[in-house]
Amino acid sequence: MALSCAARRAFLINGQFPGPKLEMEEGDEVEVIVHSRVEKDITIHFHGITQEGTPWSDGVPGVTQLPIHTNESFTYRWTGTEPGVYWYHGHFHDAIEDGLSGPIVIHPAPGRPAPFHLIAEDENDVRALEKANRDTNVLQIRDWRHLTSEELHSHWVASNIEPLCVESVIINGKGAIVCPDEATLAAFSKMGNLTSRGCLGLDSPVIRSFSPNYPDLADPIYFSDCSPTGADVELEVIEVDRESGWASLSFVNTGALFLLTVSVDEHPLIFYSADGQYHEPVEVQSITIPTGERYQVFIKLDKPAGSAYTIRVAIPDVAQSMSGYAILKYKSPEEPVLTAAPGYPALPSSTPFISFAGTGSDEYPDTTSLDPLTIKPYPSAPPPQGPADFTLRFELNRPNGTAWAMNASGLTGTDELTPPFIWQSPQELHALANTNPGLAWTANDSIVDIVHIVAPGNPQHPIHKHFNKAFVLGAGSGEFPYETVADALAAEPGLLNLNNPPLRDGWNTPGALTEPSWLVVRYQTVNPGPNLLHCHIGQHLMGGMQIVLLEGMDVLPPLPVAYAPP
Repeated sequence: MALSCAARRAFLINGQFPGPKLEMEEGDEVEVIVHSRVEKDITIHFHGITQEGTPWSDGVPGVTQLPIHTNESFTYRWTGTEPGVYWYHGHFHDAIEDGLSGPIVIHPAPGRPAPFHLIAEDENDVRALEKANRDTNVLQIRDWRHLTSEELHSHWVASNIEPLCVESVIINGKGAIVCPDEATLAAFSKMGNLTSRGCLGLDSPVIRSFSPNYPDLADPIYFSDCSPTGADVELEVIEVDRESGWASLSFVNTGALFLLTVSVDEHPLIFYSADGQYHEPVEVQSITIPTGERYQVFIKLDKPAGSAYTIRVAIPDVAQSMSGYAILKYKSPEEPVLTAAPGYPALPSSTPFISFAGTGSDEYPDTTSLDPLTIKPYPSAPPPQGPADFTLRFELNRPNGTAWAMNASGLTGTDELTPPFIWQSPQELHALANTNPGLAWTANDSIVDIVHIVAPGNPQHPIHKHFNKAFVLGAGSGEFPYETVADALAAEPGLLNLNNPPLRDGWNTPGALTEPSWLVVRYQTVNPGPNLLHCHIGQHLMGGMQIVLLEGMDVLPPLPVAYAPP
């Protein structure tokens, strides 16, 4: 398959990349039949789907199923209980890196409360917002590399240098290799000189953070060379009609490595949903989205017919500065005028809110960005009150150059081939959880607090919880010296938010470059079964940064015959 004008092996689903959109109504029962025609094992995880009553369809090898082998089939069955935008992706090894993914849209049932009246008071405007939400434009944004996950892993293991550089940022499978001039890149260099691709070079201590390391085996060409695809490369075009009044954009970071900052030139973003959960609207100019997470926004359609504006998707990371682009086009018989600067694709001449690296632009140096820790669920949804029944402390760290951990080495690729935990008895699993730091046992209908402690020297980690969402109570830099949430509130009453905190299935731990950091979430166990808590960066997941939560296993109902041990 060729994207950004370079061929590589990647997954196709029903002959297409990204995979086809799964679209349904709230409450629909869903059946997805997977026929594997690839020469490697796969599973499919439905990211953000709660799997209420169907934990055997969560799609995690070694946890809820065996992998699907070549020429085998597997049927997933679940119910679309919560409306919103979700996605599905491979969960065997680092299949996300190789493009095994597609979007899911669950339309809300009539009468479900929505925050649209907080955006516009006029009834016609509210109806237009409702229609825009139903007709949302899904933008699957991701970093893209021209090496397969196996090739990347081989370079990583041989060199002991983690591959932290991508070729391009693509939107809905389309994009360009962008090569800005040296002056542009120099302005964004944070911790060393950048290569022509905007990456820290192999001479950077950030890249060569573990010894011994062997840069000659890391493929220097992969880190440094940049060949632009030219002005005529195909970009994704989102066409809108001014007469509609509003448009909804649903950004899904389906990448495997970097968080991405999104913005639409000359169009403020009215945020209204995260991870499939309505939140109170907030107007901003940009949103930074970690891998795995989804954000929905409205834009006001108040520009002339035939005009066009650049949709920008930037990597704001220390390790790399880069942008990808799509085009917002107002409906008209006329084609918009596009121009191409050297090293860039042809784009509209619109005024940006963000720079090539996702920071404020020259025109808007103080660009407003969404703070994910301050958003509030709509309708208001306070977390369970009182002391937690279980407090789980997970230390995120990096034991060596090719491993990432959440308390221990976690699950690795070899565990994906073993009989899944869902097949084992509660007694066996309880005993395992007492000795294996990669497992955590909790009872059903319990209040669970998870305290993430991030060791110094770590980047931000986008953590995803399978099954139900959790309330993000707070995060910060420095030590978290408390054993429980109750202890923290007694000592510092304002440290954590138990009133109306964000309700998410993914959260991003603060970076911990020189000192530790922490993040605390709370949820209630409502769906018995084993489920995964893990970093969604593919290299960190494969490196072991994951924990299996054994929730209410003693009340797990009998498995249907199709999902039981053979």
